[in-house]
Amino acid sequence: MPSLPVAAANIAFVSFHPADDQPDATAAGAGFTNAPDAGYTRLLRARGHTVTRLVTLDSADANPDFLAALQTNDLVIISRSVPSSHYQQANETAFWNGLSKPVMILGGYVIRGGTGGGSRLGLTTGETMVDTTS
Repeated sequence: MPSLPVAAANIAFVSFHPADDQPDATAAGAGFTNAPDAGYTRLLRARGHTVTRLVTLDSADANPDFLAALQTNDLVIISRSVPSSHYQQANETAFWNGLSKPVMILGGYVIRGGTGGGSRLGLTTGETMVDTTS
């Protein structure tokens, strides 16, 4: 059965890492020569999509250029390679939940909800997360 054609999308990929071949300093210090999440962006590009990496920001709502960069895309993907603390304050939650573009989140940490210190975007009721490294 032939596959159906898919329209190419413009995708914003939010991550620690500014480029596929440029891991952030912590990842580089651990021996990475590529962004640990580069497989996602390479796969999307290989399928014809335009992917723009954007480095995650704390208090993204205070940066109108970041908002404009996100809104010019068809889809926003938040990588697992982000600090969940960038998504925990009320202003940050309002910013991310207020985007007019669809958002795909690749990790569970930023979606946590609740009323305590572990709450992030508030998309779930649990504040804790099972970690695969535990």
